[in-house]
Formats: sequence, C-alpha cells, structure tokens
Amino acid sequence: MKKLSSRAILLMYLCVSINGWSQTGTRSYGKAIGGRLGFVGKHQAASDIDFAAVSYKRFFSAKSAIEANLGWGARSDYPQSTHHISFSANYQLHFPIGETGLRPFIGGGAAAIYATRRQIRYGTAVGRLFPAFYPILGIDYKSGRNFNMSVDVRPMTRLLGKRTQQFNSNTDFAPYAGISFRRSF
Repeated sequence: MKKLSSRAILLMYLCVSINGWSQTGTRSYGKAIGGRLGFVGKHQAASDIDFAAVSYKRFFSAKSAIEANLGWGARSDYPQSTHHISFSANYQLHFPIGETGLRPFIGGGAAAIYATRRQIRYGTAVGRLFPAFYPILGIDYKSGRNFNMSVDVRPMTRLLGKRTQQFNSNTDFAPYAGISFRRSF
C-alpha cells in the first residue's frame, strides 16, 4: 500500500513538473536564484534595510511572480553598531514588452527585519523584530539562456513599535532601491 501511494505521489509530481516546463514557453523563465544589492536614500544608513541578499524569483504564470529575499547588513557609527538580518517577499505583476526580454512590473510586499543595536561604549545590546511593508516598481530583463537582472524601487515603511533610546521613533520611511542578478532555469 505504501509503495502504491508513494508511486502515485511521484507520478503527480512528475505531471505537475512537466506541465510547468511546458508552460515556460509562455514566459521567458520559470525560476531564478542569485543575489541582490540594496541602496537607500541620502539620509538613510545603508544597513538599515539590507545591503546584500540572496534572491529567489518564481513565475506562476506569464505575468505573475513572487520574489523572496534573505538579506543582511551591518554598520558601525560610534557610539553604536547595528547588525541585522531580514526576510522579504513580494508579489509582482509583469507587463512583457514584445520579445525584447524586458518586463516592467508593479506589486507589493512585506518584510521582517531583526536588528541588533549595540552601544559600543557600554557593551549593551538591544534586539528587535520590525515588520515592514512596501510597494514595488521595477523592470526585469532576461538575456540569453541563463541570465536575469532586475532593478526596482521599494519605498519601505517600517513599524518600529515602542520608542527606546536605541530605536527612537514609532515608524520609519526608507527610500530603497536594489539591483538583482540571478541565474534562471
């Protein structure tokens, strides 16, 4: 009985996979994995969101995709240093431009950011988890067989919660942009 059910599950998985491969002709690629570099506005510290991230993108149809990022960053401004790790996910609606490989997109997403701020002088550390929300606007480009690049803008609003000496506001707005390089398959 176990062999029969495991074979049935394997057969269903293969059917779904073959269906996914056959549909990739309607979009330029199905999945991609790579890296992302983030940039922030003039008055915002680079590590407040993420400087570098691992990026994964998956298309569910010719126009609909989800992107997930696992990022990290650090900065040292005497008398304190900041280290963080973040996870973000967003939904993207793509608008292909003919057969050029260019796909402008819009969407929205959410992030969870865990930041630790340490007072260098006193050796004290405070760690907090911040939720964040953002719209996203960008352009995706697929070149050749295995290379994908996208550039986007994510004006992020972070909900900082209770004020403390290290975290001195309840909300924060960060003009944030990034560039991603991925291998598509």
